[in-house]
This record gives sequence, structure tokens and C-alpha cells, in this order.
Amino acid sequence: MSDLPNVSKGEASSSLPSDFPSDIPVVGTQFIPWTGSDGGSGVQVADATATSFDDAVTKLTDAGYTEVNSDGNAKSEVRMATLANDAHEVSVVGATVDGQARLTYTVTQPQNR
Repeated sequence: MSDLPNVSKGEASSSLPSDFPSDIPVVGTQFIPWTGSDGGSGVQVADATATSFDDAVTKLTDAGYTEVNSDGNAKSEVRMATLANDAHEVSVVGATVDGQARLTYTVTQPQNR
């Protein structure tokens, strides 16, 4: 997740982008916004830790999001989960790259809900 293909990235900030939905709970305190050429958008958590993926899934579940799919095997180097509510579908990807934890949120409209 060093550089996402076909993505425009911003600079790290302690604030979420103004267009990031306020009802999506996130982990971390430093965020790098991005927008994909396919219309998707989200943030990369610049200060992710080894527990950020699990923490992100827990926060979303606690906020009423339901799991759509998951490949969150704790022993995998890359973990993915998609959770949704009536307003948003949130994909969370956690990985370790060169010993550093990475976490990315992607926000889209729910599919067939």
C-alpha cells in the first residue's frame, strides 16, 4: 500500500477530509486523503499500528456496521474487511510493509442493500 495505482493523494493531516462521512468511526490521528480514478475515495491512516485493523473493524461494528465480507485472518500479512450500513460501504485494508503497519479506508455507496 505504498502507492495506490490511479490515485491522487494529499498530505497527512490531523483532520479527516471535509467530504469524509462523519458517521464513519476511524482509528488513528493522522490521515492522508486519496481519491481514485474510479470515483472511490478514502483515507490512509499515517500513524497506523499493529492493532489498527482490529480496532477499525471493532469501531465500525460497534457503530452498527455489518460485515459484508472479510479476509481478516490475523496471521495474514494483508487483512481486508468490508462493512456497511444503509448509507456507506467501508472497506478496511491493513498490512505490514517493511515492518510498518498500514491501514486504508475506502468509502463507497452500499451495493444492493
